[in-house]
Amino acid sequence: MRAHFQPTAHGELATWLVAANAGDAAAYRRLLEALVPLLRRAARRTCLRRGMTVDVERVVQQVLLAIHAKRQTWDTRQPLAAWVWAIARAALADVWLTSAESATPQVRPPL
Repeated sequence: MRAHFQPTAHGELATWLVAANAGDAAAYRRLLEALVPLLRRAARRTCLRRGMTVDVERVVQQVLLAIHAKRQTWDTRQPLAAWVWAIARAALADVWLTSAESATPQVRPPL
């Protein structure tokens, strides 16, 4: 799952994450609001390309939760996009696996 940040957007997103990690709630809100459409588009495209039937909004929410939980782990010397897409790929896999498990019919032994 990958989408490309525009160069100026990448700088803004990185700046917002640095500020958010320093406690700036407004910067954090701007970061998440900017990421949502990118994540949604990337998740939808990946699911279509791979023939996956998962709830795209569920994927986006999982990615946002993971970003929130792991936001202090981003190394500012590394590209933000690579960090975000690594989280997004893992979230997509988790959602797909849990969807596949819940769709698997449960076989009950005969009584």
